[in-house]
Amino acid sequence: MARGSKAKRKTQTLDIEAIGLVLLALGIFVAGMLVPVLPSGELGLTARALLLGPIGWGAYLLPLPPLVLGGFFLLRRVPQGWGRVLLGYLVLGAGLWLILVLVAP
Repeated sequence: MARGSKAKRKTQTLDIEAIGLVLLALGIFVAGMLVPVLPSGELGLTARALLLGPIGWGAYLLPLPPLVLGGFFLLRRVPQGWGRVLLGYLVLGAGLWLILVLVAP
């Protein structure tokens, strides 16, 4: 009975390091897309224009949360309440973006 419960518990846990690696890769990808020096071609220019057009300079803050959370997850130091912090950051970013869209001509 003890073996079954132990195996069941192991399969239900998330692999924090894998999530950290995905978040870190996402942050590096977005940061690399925003760097103007890289010759990223037509697709990179379009993606950069889509990010910088409506959001403006605030787009340079987008890679920070995935980079920080990915680093914490890779080091196996899961901050308490990270889900709420990330959700709050996303809601704040969406709200600020909506205000900018409504105010801008």
